[in-house]
Amino acid sequence: MGRQGDKEDKEDKEDKEDKNNYYPLPITHYPLPIPPLPTPHSPLPIINFSLLPPKEMR
Repeated sequence: MGRQGDKEDKEDKEDKEDKNNYYPLPITHYPLPIPPLPTPHSPLPIINFSLLPPKEMR
């Protein structure tokens, strides 16, 4: 019985570590989409399209 309790405690610790490991994943994913935006070519077309009125309004 005592040994099983020790195993359960170890499993709980592993679960906590897994949760901590999951947090860095989203953090690393955010920077990926951000780098392409700073490039001069990407924002230019996006800004131009935003400034141009839709065909329906024209």
